[in-house]
Amino acid sequence: MTKTQKILNILSGLFMILLGGLIITGGEKMYLVILLIVLVLLFINGVRQIIYYFTMACNMVGGRKILYNGMLSLIISLSIFTMDEMPSQVFMIYLIGMLGFSGIVDVFNAVEARRIKGRWKLKMITGIVTILFAAACFLFLNKPSVVVFIYGGTMIYNGIMKIVSAVRPNELISIL
Repeated sequence: MTKTQKILNILSGLFMILLGGLIITGGEKMYLVILLIVLVLLFINGVRQIIYYFTMACNMVGGRKILYNGMLSLIISLSIFTMDEMPSQVFMIYLIGMLGFSGIVDVFNAVEARRIKGRWKLKMITGIVTILFAAACFLFLNKPSVVVFIYGGTMIYNGIMKIVSAVRPNELISIL
C-alpha cells in the first residue's frame, strides 16, 4: 500500500467513524440518509468504472469485468433511486443485504489471501463481524431504531478496522 493509499484509507476510516456517530445520534429515520449516501457513492463508482473501462481497460485482460461491475452499480443505484414510495423495511433489507455482502466479500478476500500466504486474519475477523452485524440487523428488522444503532456501530467498527489496516506495517514482497 502506497503512502497516498494509506492516507486515503485513514481519511475514509475517519469519515466512516464520523458517519456512524451521526447515524447513531440521528435516530430512527437515518436509514434514508444512509441509503442516499450509499446510492450516491454506488452511482459515482459505477460512472467511474465505466469511464475507466472506456479510457484504459477496454483492451485489458478482464476489462469487461470492470465494465460489467460499473454497469451493475449504475443500474442498481438508479433503480433504488426511483423507489421512493416503498416501505421502510424494503430499504432496510437492501442496506442489510449490502452490509452482509460486504462481509462475505471480506471473508472471500481473506481466504484468497490465506491461500497465497498473505495477511488474512484481520480481513477474516472484519468480514465475520460484519456478517454477524448484518444478521443482528435482520433479527431486529421490525425495530428501526435498533437497526439504525447496529448499522451505525458497524460503520464505526469498519472505520476503525480500515484505520488499523492502513497504519500497520506492510510486508515486503519480492518476486524472484
